[in-house]
Amino acid sequence: MNINYFRTAYVDHLKAKEKLNHRDKTLAVSTAEIVKPDGKVVVSGRATYLKWI
Repeated sequence: MNINYFRTAYVDHLKAKEKLNHRDKTLAVSTAEIVKPDGKVVVSGRATYLKWI
């Protein structure tokens, strides 16, 4: 897991956007962003998930 913090978010509402970048039988990779109402990214992250068979 990798998380990058870009700025503070002193607002009432934030929006989360996620995307499943890759998925197969044993592996999945996804990314996510938290954005402020003005569209500026507050936090972004990436994770790799391994499925045990």
